Amino acid sequence: MNNDHPRPFPNALIKRIISSTNAKIVLDPFIGSVTTAIAAQKLN
Repeated sequence: MNNDHPRPFPNALIKRIISSTNAKIVLDPFIGSVTTAIAAQKLN
């Protein structure tokens, strides 16, 4: 993915956060670079 955002959110960090819960919904109010959505999709 080509990410032009000046401060992209690290994929490893967001995957760790998402994996730390059994919640079925992930809220990303700052969808800017879509990092959270991509990580959530990869984690099913």
